Amino acid sequence: MSTYQKVERIDYQVLRPVVIIGPVVEKLVEKLVQDYPHKFSRCIPEIKKASGQAMERGQAENVFIDFRRRGTHFECITVASVSQACTKGYHCILSVSPSAIDRLSRLKLYPIVVFIRFKSPRQIRELKDVQFLPERLSSKACKELHEQSKADEQDFQHHITAVVPGASFTQICTSLKSVVEQEQSKSFWVPSDPL
Repeated sequence: MSTYQKVERIDYQVLRPVVIIGPVVEKLVEKLVQDYPHKFSRCIPEIKKASGQAMERGQAENVFIDFRRRGTHFECITVASVSQACTKGYHCILSVSPSAIDRLSRLKLYPIVVFIRFKSPRQIRELKDVQFLPERLSSKACKELHEQSKADEQDFQHHITAVVPGASFTQICTSLKSVVEQEQSKSFWVPSDPL
């Protein structure tokens, strides 16, 4: 017996936040923000000195989208900072967990989630960029990154809106920009709020 869920079509007018998943994402995000500063911005986590309970309470009250402990403090992504970046005309690039992607959707911020898929560790090893990745990664590091990437693809699979094939840094950034523009212009379907 099939079950159906009522959905509604969304034509989202505000720029959507972006989550990029895959190997060497931090370096790719740096290049993307530098190459397209009028389109993309990084969401810089806010530093909070609070208890874990206070952070969880803030998350439950929709103040924080995600947080991570860093020594004696927490780095957190706030709903306000994401909303502010998107309404100012930037795609806010986030580094968040799968549960945070669900939270973004519940808050009607509907992220664009892009996975960068490399065919092999060797393809990752061939990546090089004079400014962002001046030296090749070791074979061991590439193998670990490729394995982690496959695990991330499984963890995030039901969130992924688009896949970009691994290539050169420049090609990946150009593809990311194109994919984000395409996804932003599309209507999409979300579950309707229950009555």
